[in-house]
Amino acid sequence: AVSPLVCAKCHRKEYEEFGRSSHAKALEAAEGSARFLVAPGSVQRQGCLLCHNIGRVYPDGGVGECSHCHSAHRYSVEEARGAHACDGCHMGPDHPQAEAWAASKHGLVYQASEDESVAPTCTTCHMAGETGHDNALNLTLGRSSSGATFVGTATGVPMKQIGRAEFKTHRARMVEVCRRCHSESFARRHLGDADDIKLRADALIAEAAYLIRDLNRDGLLDPMPKERPPHPKAGHALVLGGDQLYSDTSLVEQLFFEMIKFHHAATFKGAYHFSPDHTHWFGWAKLQASLTRIRAESRRLRA
Repeated sequence: AVSPLVCAKCHRKEYEEFGRSSHAKALEAAEGSARFLVAPGSVQRQGCLLCHNIGRVYPDGGVGECSHCHSAHRYSVEEARGAHACDGCHMGPDHPQAEAWAASKHGLVYQASEDESVAPTCTTCHMAGETGHDNALNLTLGRSSSGATFVGTATGVPMKQIGRAEFKTHRARMVEVCRRCHSESFARRHLGDADDIKLRADALIAEAAYLIRDLNRDGLLDPMPKERPPHPKAGHALVLGGDQLYSDTSLVEQLFFEMIKFHHAATFKGAYHFSPDHTHWFGWAKLQASLTRIRAESRRLRA
């Protein structure tokens, strides 16, 4: 295994950009996750680390796995820029970016031509211009697993916070990418719609979280946290979002896990990738259905 510091001898700028990216923190994020801590070793290796090892830390202090994108067979720039280079990790119910892009006009036009000058791939928008290997520098509310929200907004679950000035700077960078093909007003209108969808989805999550916290406060969860195996980080406390587990919880918490981890993610990631079906049917519609079930389960437990 070759440390990225070897690559940095010639590619120092790229290495430093990567060090500021969310990819560089991927292994730390996995190893600190409660779901990782309770998983069997084989699931950790095959179900977590095959993606999160992009943030691997080497004995010499180097951080990153260059061959994760520039595969070790060829170390090809063209391969890393390809339309499907990111698919292995950025897909599935919890972060369906690959499927959403493929179903969007961008993806359909690209598949018809296989020409990045005609339609964008992942790197066109996320690793554009001066941002280089810092894949999150153009992102605003759509970043990370549950996305971000504006500083001071109540969300009901942990989310990254972004200030208005930072939002404005990041949005301007993304609009510049869009302006290669679209007018600024067109780009801002569509990205603004995605912002609105994200904030509305957050509000549904907050309502569901408050219902479950009220049940916990009143001793009505079945089973209560004190009656389960302890959470690896929070003991017998209720955990929603973030480090929430999908095992050894109550039914209403399981409904919430699917709501935030799958349906919430599909809604806003679908919107920012301009996929109608992911935004609506895989996302918004299922968010609403999940909230309906959680309301019903709350009423049942109280009865």
